[in-house]
Amino acid sequence: MRQHGILQLHRHVEARRHISMSLSFDKPLLLQRGIGMPVRKYEDKIVGFIDVVGFKNIIDKSCSEGDPDLIVRLISQLGSAKDESMFSRDGGGVCPQSNRIAFDLNFKITQLSDSVVISCEISPAGVVNMLHFCRMVFGRLLLRERVLCRGFITMGKVYHHGNYIFGPAYQDAVTGEKHSAAININGEQIGMPYIQIDQVVIDEISRYDDSCVKRMVGDWIDTLNCSSIISPVDFFKKLVDCSFSADDINEAKKQINSIKDIVLNLCDYHKSRMPTNDKEALKVLSIMESLSNALLHIDSAEKSIYRSNGIFPCYRN
Repeated sequence: MRQHGILQLHRHVEARRHISMSLSFDKPLLLQRGIGMPVRKYEDKIVGFIDVVGFKNIIDKSCSEGDPDLIVRLISQLGSAKDESMFSRDGGGVCPQSNRIAFDLNFKITQLSDSVVISCEISPAGVVNMLHFCRMVFGRLLLRERVLCRGFITMGKVYHHGNYIFGPAYQDAVTGEKHSAAININGEQIGMPYIQIDQVVIDEISRYDDSCVKRMVGDWIDTLNCSSIISPVDFFKKLVDCSFSADDINEAKKQINSIKDIVLNLCDYHKSRMPTNDKEALKVLSIMESLSNALLHIDSAEKSIYRSNGIFPCYRN
């Protein structure tokens, strides 16, 4: 009888364990069916993808010098949770009165090794703050780390939450970056170190009757081969033009020389790493051509200052 009682108790325990296991297996199944779990969905958003040019060479330099901080410092310029929280806090600082859907513009930033993915809502405030952020990343890399980048901004369906980023618009941005503002050199389509804005985004901007957005976009975007771009040439030109607003001519000269040093350092860096592979060599040559155009503008500004006894009034606000 005692043995029978033990057997019955064992069966009872096993039955309870089986029920418990069944419930534990069923729980995720119930969650997958939508019980207690938010529904995931694709969203229509503006999506940007920016990638560092020449990252392999920078990695090699970091390894040879035993300095991983070089890479950490570089990729921190691409964007971070701190940058994203800025939008949660103040809704983006550019054109604050422009129409928006959400206060934080649904602005998301995900950094992936030597690249960053950014997405935000499709609205006048969304598009202008997306362009501003991409331009800011462009400037951080140029001025702080002396490196160039290439990128593409488009629009469409995407899922972007935390480290999860996928969808047609994301794929289009990644593909577009590889051929950003491409030029044809000896039959090769070579992507330039620019951030290109897809025509669908330009068409969307043209629909907006917003003077602040149009003014900012007109000031930031240049055109190359029928492509709308944010370029290092235009970036350096604007920095040089801003130096003319300095109250002291010596300060203006100092600012221009500083900008010139950055461009010359970039030229020397890419010249010293001229690859033997023909296609890669063509890419470097295209970068050098872009930097040379920036130097022409800087040299012209420099000569103007040295010919002048003061700052040109037309450059003052």
